Amino acid sequence: MLKNIIDLLQIDDFYDGNHDIQVAKGLYNLEKGIKGIFKQKKRMQILKKRIQNISKKLKSYERK
Repeated sequence: MLKNIIDLLQIDDFYDGNHDIQVAKGLYNLEKGIKGIFKQKKRMQILKKRIQNISKKLKSYERK
């Protein structure tokens, strides 16, 4: 079962996945190559944008 999950995670980059998928794909790894660093930064930026959008929505709901 675990091998199937790992195989599924290796199919795509899953930049739009939730935080658990981002951690499984290497969000907090210490990357050494340029390509790995680029992918990790992209992953972090997408996650930050998602968090900002959620916090904006929550603030708008609190105002109502």
